[in-house]
Amino acid sequence: MQKPTVILAVLLVVFSFELKAQAHTAQTPTLRLLIENALQQDHELSKLRLEQDGTEVKKKLVRSTFIPTIHANAIYGYGQFGLTDFHLNIPISSKIQSLGGALAPVLGLAQNPVPPELTTDLSLKYNDLQVFTAGINAQWVLFTGMRASYTQRALAHTSNAQQEMIDKHASAVVAEVVEYYDKLSLTRQSEMVISNSRKRLSKEKERVDKALAQGLITIYDQQKIEIAALELDSRALEIENNKRLIIYKLKQLCGLSEEELLSMNAVVAPLGNGPVAYTDDERPEMRALHEKHLAMENKLKSANAGYLPQIAAMANYQYADLDVMKVDPLAFVGLGAKWELFDGLKTSREKQLIKLEMLREQTEQARIRELLQLDMELKRSTAAQAEAQIALQEKIVEKAGLALEIKSKEYARGLCDISAWLAADNDFQKAQLNYQKSIFDQRHAAMELLKVRGDLQTTYTLLFE
Repeated sequence: MQKPTVILAVLLVVFSFELKAQAHTAQTPTLRLLIENALQQDHELSKLRLEQDGTEVKKKLVRSTFIPTIHANAIYGYGQFGLTDFHLNIPISSKIQSLGGALAPVLGLAQNPVPPELTTDLSLKYNDLQVFTAGINAQWVLFTGMRASYTQRALAHTSNAQQEMIDKHASAVVAEVVEYYDKLSLTRQSEMVISNSRKRLSKEKERVDKALAQGLITIYDQQKIEIAALELDSRALEIENNKRLIIYKLKQLCGLSEEELLSMNAVVAPLGNGPVAYTDDERPEMRALHEKHLAMENKLKSANAGYLPQIAAMANYQYADLDVMKVDPLAFVGLGAKWELFDGLKTSREKQLIKLEMLREQTEQARIRELLQLDMELKRSTAAQAEAQIALQEKIVEKAGLALEIKSKEYARGLCDISAWLAADNDFQKAQLNYQKSIFDQRHAAMELLKVRGDLQTTYTLLFE
């Protein structure tokens, strides 16, 4: 009975270790995950996307111009109205009275029909006057003189320009994440170099201690070893501090915990530059300026369209009820046109402002084109130089390793002192660090060249699998 129990316990332990290993593998973040998280939580990207969303809402607002509008209204009123003891006295001129006296015999009247004055007394009182009206009105804009259409096109090009700037900033975010990921890898490679140097130094220290005990060397040689060990500790402390700052920056960029970031196996290799035959017009900055120019052109067309008439269909249904009378419902359907013949030069001034803005954009476009040409040439030159540096640094590592091997043999045979061996070991250590730095520089230069098109936010999955 004990044997099956032991086997079951062993299987459970093995299974639990396997589950832990799988969970650890699932939780270990990758470079792609870092990039995706950074793209989701970057504040500047969120702000740019919100600005573009606002432009899309403006487009819908302009489009709603052609949607019919319906208004309902209702009015109820109550009041009191009264007129008491109203006396009217209008005197009649003597000429009219004389004329009336002359006409009296003709008319067969015994007396003058025209009185000396007109008098009347009126006593009227009307209380509790109530009024009620209700109606519904509909209006449908049929033609705005093309202003709405041109405005909508201008907003569409504005949205395109905003998208170009979103893509440009997203590419910068990708490049920044890759840069700090590479820095983390560089610190780990540097730690490995320092660790290997410590092992060699520790081995030599044992040999020096024995030689000192036998009186073969002086304490000066031992002090040289201890100084070299302290220098390694100083470099290790600097590397550790840099790694802590890099981890903190990655936490800000990607929103991951320090434990998750430290669990990454950040190993990097030289990165291909990809196609570099980009024209200036393919840069996101230039595409954005081109879209802005198209938006300005449509704004100018919209301003010119202000001289065309606007046409709308209208319908109205109105009902009124008063205490003293009731009005039959009034229904009305028709077309209306509005043609602004003179607006006090307002449209003309708007056109002047738009034209000035277009000239400013053209000047800015020419300035940015010159800067981008210089920037592109610099990026290409830097990438080519960084590519060549890797091969050179690799050869230096090879030569420094061979020199250290020779000095180690010479030192073991007593053909050189400890200072010569330490110098060779230090050269080999620096060569290894410089080689790792050359890989970092090459990847950084390649990323700067790749983000020229502003589409790294969509192509990084092809670069980092």
